[in-house]
Amino acid sequence: MVEQLADISDERHYDPRPRITRTFNSPAHREAAQIIAQWMREAGLAVTIDAMANVRGVTPRDRVSAEGRHKPRVVVGSHYDTVIDGGKYDGALGVIVGIQAVRALLMAPGELSRPVEVIAFSDEEGVRFPVTFLGSRAVAGTLTDSILSISDKNGTTLLDAIKPHTRADVLAAARDPEEIGTYVELHIEQGPVLEAANKGLGVVLAIAGQKRITVSLMGEQGHAGTVPMGEQRRDTLAAAADMIIATERICQPGWSKRGGHLGALKDNVSNEKEEMLVCTVGHIINMPNAKNTISGAVNMTVDVRARREEVRDAAAEDISAAVHEACSARRMEMCELVTSHEAPPVESAEAPTKRLRSAIAGFYGNYSSLPGTVKSVEDIPALISGAGHDALAMADIADVTMMFVRHPGGVSHSPLERVLDEDIVSATGAMALYLKDEVESGDDPTCGA
Repeated sequence: MVEQLADISDERHYDPRPRITRTFNSPAHREAAQIIAQWMREAGLAVTIDAMANVRGVTPRDRVSAEGRHKPRVVVGSHYDTVIDGGKYDGALGVIVGIQAVRALLMAPGELSRPVEVIAFSDEEGVRFPVTFLGSRAVAGTLTDSILSISDKNGTTLLDAIKPHTRADVLAAARDPEEIGTYVELHIEQGPVLEAANKGLGVVLAIAGQKRITVSLMGEQGHAGTVPMGEQRRDTLAAAADMIIATERICQPGWSKRGGHLGALKDNVSNEKEEMLVCTVGHIINMPNAKNTISGAVNMTVDVRARREEVRDAAAEDISAAVHEACSARRMEMCELVTSHEAPPVESAEAPTKRLRSAIAGFYGNYSSLPGTVKSVEDIPALISGAGHDALAMADIADVTMMFVRHPGGVSHSPLERVLDEDIVSATGAMALYLKDEVESGDDPTCGA
């Protein structure tokens, strides 16, 4: 299934060895949706595809007890879009494991105590349109009119891209929070922690909050050979370099012991490592970007992430101050900062995360010869996710929890993504046990959305 989905790419029709690229509502994206829908039907689910191209499979009514049909459902999901030249496991593995785990659940005799739904979200990466989590936002009911009116690079708005569906159809895709009890997502770790610990699976305690700041600078363009060094130059790229170095310095370990807004938090920070503060300048446009010309303008993006909102915001404030300081020192004509994206941190819900730990330990207890096994619940790694996931959007309407799968090498958003076959088996088995336990928890009158 992983290989079948990997073969479906936007680039397949003009490249004999295509990269894996599936962007929102492209022909390959629509083909992938149909394949996933087929897999869901074969697993015994009733399938629909909503206006935002989310593929949704729910357990049939006749497999759920009469009293359980109206209880909050358990939702398992991930995304099926990719970045450009992405890997075969990011997002797709969570969709496939979810389908296979529910298949196992439905193969057992008897009725379920509440419904289970698998959702393959259409767009998490935000490649075609400059907004992440389009699919899960639609389900959570948080797609605003301003998001629907954004355009891709060809000038096509999101609302135009989903025609013949309408704004009303998008609104109809939203789930009532009372309909969903728990959302669980499986994802590759996209990091080195599980591999270093020699563990196949782990649980996620929290997803870091994000803030992206777009910095626009304007200096003075000039001839590289005729404008003297020093005060006569207003080199925008040099100013940007100062800002990039300052960003890295501000967020390096020891930040709570330095001054500024971050230093003011020192009494509330017991362990910097647990705060997961990371700051990155990953996108920069230099103009005119000519070999023999002093830079006249720069656009760049600063990405700030941390487990706690106050740490993230303090870092952003310190970086903003450093940007303005560099602008002043370099005598920039324009120095503009705009927050282009902001997502709050999300803590995993305690009860479902406890059940997820028990399911992982229970599976490995039965199959202890598999690589990456754990000996007990306490032996299961607990991680903080620095990457964003659909669980961030789903947290607006449900308790969320996540399982990470070991990711050898830790390289993601790349064809070099790897996952061990044995870890996929473990993830599927543990997810099936978790869903069984979570569904049965619906018999508990204290369990709800």
